[in-house]
Amino acid sequence: PRSSLVTTMLGGAVHAAAASPMYFNQGNQPIPIVQGQVVPMEALGELGEDQALPRTSTGPILSRFRNASKMILLSGLCSTTFYLLICTVYMWFSFSVPPSCNAPLDNVYFGLAVLNFMMGTIMACFLCAAHTMLSAMSHGVIADKYRYEGREEEASSEESDYETEAKWASGVVLVPSCLYLITMNGLAAYWTFGVFEAMRADDRLCDGAGFVFWVLLGLNMMNCCLSSSSGAGAYQ
Repeated sequence: PRSSLVTTMLGGAVHAAAASPMYFNQGNQPIPIVQGQVVPMEALGELGEDQALPRTSTGPILSRFRNASKMILLSGLCSTTFYLLICTVYMWFSFSVPPSCNAPLDNVYFGLAVLNFMMGTIMACFLCAAHTMLSAMSHGVIADKYRYEGREEEASSEESDYETEAKWASGVVLVPSCLYLITMNGLAAYWTFGVFEAMRADDRLCDGAGFVFWVLLGLNMMNCCLSSSSGAGAYQ
């Protein structure tokens, strides 16, 4: 159909990339426009209104990014909440280990509580940066759409918004990224330390604190894996 005509500016000419309307050359001869043909700029004035560049709605683009933002928000909130819950449980058990315990599991629990609290805070920071980056990407896609339709002024405005938000998100994400690496190394170190202490802990003297460590270790590692995989999926 004629309304599907798409043209792209190529210096002093226009590249017609759909349909086959007609234009008149200098000899006033009708020339059919076929796909892949380069048409002089002055020929545009001869095209009817029904052959003008279509202006599609930005609704589907915004809806797609809005859905992606909701998905990331949901997964990020779940991960952050779980880290904080594990932090609370670790902290409670750090004060529940009896003094008679032959292994310093109270110190292990306290250290893991602090590290999980840091992980929850870091995930919240990542969540803010990801939300802003998605907003920036939506501005970038809309800018490309406007430029494709020849709406240069609107495209420049959207591109400016994209650059502002992308620059802010790229700068903000550096701090939590560094803290994430440090905290993950800290978790690995405390997990290793806790494994050795739980293995030598006497269940009778420690009131079952060793068994609790293995349960919380499994939950903690599972949450770390899930948060990492959801982050990788969001990035893709």
